[in-house]
Amino acid sequence: MASAESIGVALALSAAAGLDLYLIALLAAVAVRLGWFAEPALSGLAPVALAPVMAVALILFLVGFFIDKTPRLDSLWDWPHWLARPAGGALLAGWALGGAPWGFALGAAAALLAHAAKALLRRRVNRSREPLSNVAVSAAEFGLVIGAFSLAVHAPTAALAVVGAVLLGLCASIAAALRRRGAPRAAGADLSA
Repeated sequence: MASAESIGVALALSAAAGLDLYLIALLAAVAVRLGWFAEPALSGLAPVALAPVMAVALILFLVGFFIDKTPRLDSLWDWPHWLARPAGGALLAGWALGGAPWGFALGAAAALLAHAAKALLRRRVNRSREPLSNVAVSAAEFGLVIGAFSLAVHAPTAALAVVGAVLLGLCASIAAALRRRGAPRAAGADLSA
């Protein structure tokens, strides 16, 4: 049975992967190399700390760093990440939980939910005509990733509570939005057509 601390690490890393897979991969690699995680995360996350993996993550982080500041191009960048971020989140969570099969599913779900929220927010921000909104959203995303990472390293049980609550809130928000979308738009509207 996985401890609350291990699940907190897994959930924080995978949710952060939904926002910026390459930044959290780099941060996790540094943490593994410095021994900041407890077992099973420390040995489980060893693949992310391999030099070739870190090099690819660094290159893709730098590419994404500049793309995220460009309206509309950032939304285009998000499309292949509908697969990449949940896959990366699955690996990070599964590895952090010592290869537990349910850990991979947890990580994929957390990353997919975080990525969906990010992509929907980016679509709204791109409707704005001023360019600074993309920079502000990118800065907020970096802050959230670094915050989730800090909780995973220093307070993994708190990471479980905080990230879990945020993800549940996102689920509730998406469900409410879907209910509103299905509701009639105006009183007396002809819905038979």
